[in-house]
Amino acid sequence: MARVTATLVVNFSAQESGAAGNGLVLEIDDRDDGLNGGNTSFRTGDAAYYLLYAADSVTVQQHEVTAGSKTGAGSGYREVDEVVQFVDGKEGSLRYPASSAVIMTWIGSYHRTDGQNGPVSKQVIGQQTVRLGAPVAGLLRCVYRAAYSAYKLANVPTDIEQALVYVQGERI
Repeated sequence: MARVTATLVVNFSAQESGAAGNGLVLEIDDRDDGLNGGNTSFRTGDAAYYLLYAADSVTVQQHEVTAGSKTGAGSGYREVDEVVQFVDGKEGSLRYPASSAVIMTWIGSYHRTDGQNGPVSKQVIGQQTVRLGAPVAGLLRCVYRAAYSAYKLANVPTDIEQALVYVQGERI
C-alpha cells in the first residue's frame, strides 16, 4: 500500500487557491451553480465550500483543517470535459478520478512518434491514468463523470487569513 495526500489552502484575502493530487483531489467549489455560487474569493468570516475527489482505490484516513471547522455538505458528480495532451508519450492524466466510463476522442489527428503507422489503443488505468498503445503527438478529448464529497469550512477566526485543509489516504 502507498500513502497519498492532498492539501488545499483556503484564502480569506485576494490570493488564489487550488489543489491537485494523484488519487485525491481537493478544490474550492468553483462551479457557477455550486455551493459557493461561482465565488472563489472569500473575506474573513465567510464560509467556503470545497470538494474532495477520491479514487475508489484510496481510503481517506485523515481529514483536518488548521482553522475553523469542517462539516459535510453532501455529495454528487461533476461532468468533466477536458483535453489530455500527448507529446511523444504514451501516458497522460485525467484531472479527477473518473467514476464513469471515459469517452475519448482525438481532436483533429494524432501522429505516432514511434515510426509506425496505424491506430493506437486507448484505455484508462486506475481511474486517472490514460494509457495509449504507442507514443503519439496529439490532443485527446476525455468526457466523464467525477464523484465528489462536499464540505463546508466555517468559523475561521477573523484574524486568520488562510486555513489549510489536509487529507491523507492510503491507496490499496
